[in-house]
Amino acid sequence: LVRDVLAWHAQNPTDWRKTWHLVEEKWNRDDLCPDGALVPFNIDARINGAYVVLGLLYGDGDFAKTLEISTRSGQDSDCNPSSAAGILGVMLGYERIPEKWRAGIPALAGTKFKFTSYSFDEIVASTLKRAEKVIVAANSWLVSQSARRGETAGMATTLAAVVLRGRRWICTHAG
Repeated sequence: LVRDVLAWHAQNPTDWRKTWHLVEEKWNRDDLCPDGALVPFNIDARINGAYVVLGLLYGDGDFAKTLEISTRSGQDSDCNPSSAAGILGVMLGYERIPEKWRAGIPALAGTKFKFTSYSFDEIVASTLKRAEKVIVAANSWLVSQSARRGETAGMATTLAAVVLRGRRWICTHAG
């Protein structure tokens, strides 16, 4: 499904509605949820994922445009724009998120969310720890792949920097 969205975006780089129609035509005809096929109830994770990708591609890095497209695509139209905005926020970095969209965060940053034991600040810290583990694991995997191919660290070094809310991890690996 994502491959289709990418291909249709390449064919229609300025017309998100055309790509939306193509998604609907090909992917929204059947649903394994018998109460949901072809009725407004149809909430399909695959299609929702396509709408997140649609918002990101056609939003062109613009927060408002990304939110609008992922919302107007339908289906789970509260979670889809939230997911798209979260992904775009990571891509841009916190400081590049327009002030309009982050202005309310300081007021609630330390408040626990309902039905969870986390506040915004705590979930950010927890996410950063998990991201660091993924980066370290990916780096280890890349080094092992290079070693398996007989490459040495001196042959080539790739620098990968991941910036998440002001923290930077530098991972180097051979390959």
